[in-house]
Amino acid sequence: MELIPSGSGVKVTVEKDGAQQMLDCDQVLVAIGIQPNVEDIGLETVGIATDRTGIVVDEKMATNVAGIYAIGDVNGKMPLAHVASAQAAIAVETIAGLETQSLDYVYMPRATYCMPQIASFGLTEADARAQGKDINVGVFNVQANGKALAMGEGSGLIKLVVDRQIRRTFRRPYDWTGGNGTAG
Repeated sequence: MELIPSGSGVKVTVEKDGAQQMLDCDQVLVAIGIQPNVEDIGLETVGIATDRTGIVVDEKMATNVAGIYAIGDVNGKMPLAHVASAQAAIAVETIAGLETQSLDYVYMPRATYCMPQIASFGLTEADARAQGKDINVGVFNVQANGKALAMGEGSGLIKLVVDRQIRRTFRRPYDWTGGNGTAG
């Protein structure tokens, strides 16, 4: 990828299907993701299995080596602090010999800190439909939200994907510029 400033925007050269394309853009966001630090720290010495996402764990956060557990960013499941806390509870309960639950990552709240902010949990509308769910979809423009108006940041929406029969929320993504602590 190559970026060239151009007037009030930027020209971006990208490669798609082996061919290069030049795109004219107003702005460019480069998101590189999080890579767990698992190389050259001795994991191979004790035989801990890794893959491209990090240390391989089961639903109890146990590695392939008895007595060794991996939680948080290092296991590559979902690099968020509250997920690491939930994984820690599972690992500790397992180590203590207590009955515990597995995490359902689909319904784990997540956020992307950008403008507008994006927060969500659950199935997307497309996933719910692909699974044959009978759903209702509602969209709410945050310009009708009092806090958004008070903050002068009414750009964004709230979308609900709800099971029509049991009224269970499958997805609640927020997309709001004024999300400062209100997105979740």
